Amino acid sequence: VAQVGNGLELLPTRDRETPTVHRIRLLRASDKKEGIFHEHRGTCCLIDEGLWLIQSTETGLFLEDETENHNLVFSKELSFWQPVMSSLCLVKSSDTPTKRSHYRRMWSTQSVEYAKSMQSLYLRFDCRRLTLKDALNYSKLLPANPFFIPTNRISGSAVPSLRTLMYSTAELARSEGHPDWIQLVALMYGLAGILTFFLDPESLRGYDWTIHDVEARVLGCKRSNCAAYPEFHNLSPDKEDPRYSTRLGMYEKEHEGLEKVLLSWTSNDYMYFMLKYNSISIPDEAFTVLKLSRLVDWHCRGEYTSLSNEEDEQMKQFVADFYDLCIRAQQSLSQSKKELSDYECNSLWDSYYSHIVQKYGARKQLCW
Repeated sequence: VAQVGNGLELLPTRDRETPTVHRIRLLRASDKKEGIFHEHRGTCCLIDEGLWLIQSTETGLFLEDETENHNLVFSKELSFWQPVMSSLCLVKSSDTPTKRSHYRRMWSTQSVEYAKSMQSLYLRFDCRRLTLKDALNYSKLLPANPFFIPTNRISGSAVPSLRTLMYSTAELARSEGHPDWIQLVALMYGLAGILTFFLDPESLRGYDWTIHDVEARVLGCKRSNCAAYPEFHNLSPDKEDPRYSTRLGMYEKEHEGLEKVLLSWTSNDYMYFMLKYNSISIPDEAFTVLKLSRLVDWHCRGEYTSLSNEEDEQMKQFVADFYDLCIRAQQSLSQSKKELSDYECNSLWDSYYSHIVQKYGARKQLCW
């Protein structure tokens, strides 16, 4: 990238008979206000560590790095870049401003008091009575990627739905030979998102906890240094409370077990309690996978070992494998962008998944 007056030019990195020079602009993506992009008019060395778009001034297309062969191409889709300050390079990032904005709100909202108040409010399960198939049909109206940013060239309708993601994850589990109860958990782990159609927006307190693609953390003790978005950690309402500043915090003894800790209030945590409330007869291991799969600091980064017990540690790899399954299904769908039709979903339900739902006592109307 070369500075040219008040603009920038992208120069070819290898010799060509007719080199192409693209005049570009850098757009700063705000994580404080969703959907706001600011053009950067300073010099390259003034770029900060946030997310950036690289846009052609001629075509309006955005530069992206193709995943498979790492070719640089211009595309209609937004592709975000993050500076590596030590080398003054921009590298492709899977992060988005909407995801950063969500995590900023999460860190400023989630606290011991907040999680307990959410449990008190939502564990009455008096919002709706729906079957799992009803819930899956509602999830057709939600995006598989909750942090997707539509542009004026790509509408939200071009994004696969949450219903497609749920079926795709279950089908991946099925194709890899996982037990049918894992397939069932894969089919429904993100369905708390449908509650946004029924809840009073004021009850969410400005933070949408129903979004499925969010990491959980243990509340009531010293936060993990590995937790996502360390730049937002200081926003935690509990940061100055001495009761929660030690390794064990409010927990009485070491290795008490992750079943007994208070997690940040998430979609997975809600589904865990909802299925228990409705007496769904999946194995205990299924409930553990559902509850802890988003506790990435524990099963992938080695944190919270002073709170986990022997039973947790025996389940750790299985929980990590389920999390990996979900991520791979999301990545595959992000690449293919193939939406399953009503006919395809109904066929999968009628021919296979309805029988698993029946087996584990989940075909009835459930209290949500």
